[in-house]
Amino acid sequence: MTQINYRIGLLWGAIAILASCTQVEIQESAPEQEHWTETVFLQIGNAGLSTVVSRATLNTDGEQIGIFVKEDSEYQVVSNRLFTYNKPKVTWETDNAVLLRTPVATLGSYYPWKSSRTQLIPMKCQEYTSEEDISAAAFTANNRNHIANLNMKHIYSRLVVTFVKGTGVNAYHGDAKVTAFSLKGDGVNAEAFFDLFTGTQLKAPDKPIEWKDIDYQADHETKKAMDCLIVPTDLDGTLTFGATVDAKPMEGTVSAAALCGTGKKLEAGKQYKLTLTVNPTGLEVSALQVVDWDVIKINDSSDPFKPEK
Repeated sequence: MTQINYRIGLLWGAIAILASCTQVEIQESAPEQEHWTETVFLQIGNAGLSTVVSRATLNTDGEQIGIFVKEDSEYQVVSNRLFTYNKPKVTWETDNAVLLRTPVATLGSYYPWKSSRTQLIPMKCQEYTSEEDISAAAFTANNRNHIANLNMKHIYSRLVVTFVKGTGVNAYHGDAKVTAFSLKGDGVNAEAFFDLFTGTQLKAPDKPIEWKDIDYQADHETKKAMDCLIVPTDLDGTLTFGATVDAKPMEGTVSAAALCGTGKKLEAGKQYKLTLTVNPTGLEVSALQVVDWDVIKINDSSDPFKPEK
């Protein structure tokens, strides 16, 4: 009887040892642990442009965005990696994947892609072009959170100046050709930098805005409006605008509060519409309006990147 009990005891002991070994192997090779230590590719889920009230998807075949990864102790720098939208596949594709591991990476995105773009974007006041109408978004990612939904916003403010001729007692009888324009005052800033990794603007010292060798004409069907990208900034006091009209220097003034509202701030994503009347004695503000840059209706749904048809 003692011998039987002894053999039974050995059997249960062996079973216990095997069970213990099996639990350790399962824990060490758990699929979820292996998954979170893998290197994965960054994926762009959605990419859209946003203003205060609206969003629009970048869902045209061939649209291109750029991605930067900040260099740190865990990641090497990635500069201006191109992602292109493939509409038939409904995916953003790249020929050179961005790799993510467990540590969190700092990234920046922008639209539209340009081969010479740098992570620290030089900003300057300039006549509007779609190439320099930049929208951007800073974000983070790692191998647990590797699908990015990008909601990029304009980094510039937009100024549209429409020139009209004076009428009545202030009638202007010349051609009213505008070949130069300037804006100066407290806070006016012609240049700055935008940091894609922080999504913030780095302000430069105040500097008047000047456009030279331009070609506009009051009341002209196609040349009466000067459309410009300008650096967002806080303004104060009275601003002075000047123009060369028919080779003659002219000036006018507007308060920062009148141009921008009580906040006295040129905001990114806002459009400032200014109508200037050319009188024989100078320039006069005849209309002011501040509007959101884009107004695109969207569906009332959980998907903010799906425009209303």
